[in-house]
Amino acid sequence: MREKQNNWQRIEAVIKWANMSTNYFARHIGLARGENLYQIKRGNNGISLDVADRIVSKFPQVDKLWLLTGRRTDVRGRETARRADTFL
Repeated sequence: MREKQNNWQRIEAVIKWANMSTNYFARHIGLARGENLYQIKRGNNGISLDVADRIVSKFPQVDKLWLLTGRRTDVRGRETARRADTFL
């Protein structure tokens, strides 16, 4: 079984999937600069609900629960067994 991704690994997976730089991604989701994301990368901050909402609003394919926790649930609220490195 794979180890659950940390906050930065999940955001980085979305950034790479979107084929953007971190700064461009930050601006694309409506952040003034990439500092918020770099604080997450350094482990100083977690993924806030605001940042998660911004990402999901621009990339509706991203599972918000996965983004915030690294877990997924099915329509009945049960955790699914999808690979930890997928988010679609």
